[in-house]
Amino acid sequence: MTRRSEAHGPVVAGGDERAGVAGLVELLDRREELRLVGPGGEVVLPASVVAVLERSVPELAAGHAVAVTSVDALLTTQKAAELLGVSRPYLVRLLDAGEIPSSRVGSHRRVRFDDVVVYKRRRDAARVAVLDEMTAEAEDLGLRY
Repeated sequence: MTRRSEAHGPVVAGGDERAGVAGLVELLDRREELRLVGPGGEVVLPASVVAVLERSVPELAAGHAVAVTSVDALLTTQKAAELLGVSRPYLVRLLDAGEIPSSRVGSHRRVRFDDVVVYKRRRDAARVAVLDEMTAEAEDLGLRY
């Protein structure tokens, strides 16, 4: 069992836990009301908690590490770069260009998690649009892709 003080870093389901985690994926897929039962009784899991489980449990079952952070968290430039899958120097160029808002805490920059997510969605949407355009052009030219 993970103590609360250790719950801030990524979590990975060990090999001995994988079967149990896979069972949770199936349970979540049923879309039934979920209850947590403990020594003090039981409680119905709120929709927000179920949503977190629906996003994280399949990743754990696949052997991926999962970390949960609050949306208003301030991230270091390194952490923000990792979330975007880019280098830290590239992220700093995005900050300097005003593509992603940032603030300074002393001499260090911080980036809000939700600003990183907004940028990522914008970037991903632009990529999809370009791919759709290229696919349409290829079809117009009779090319196979």
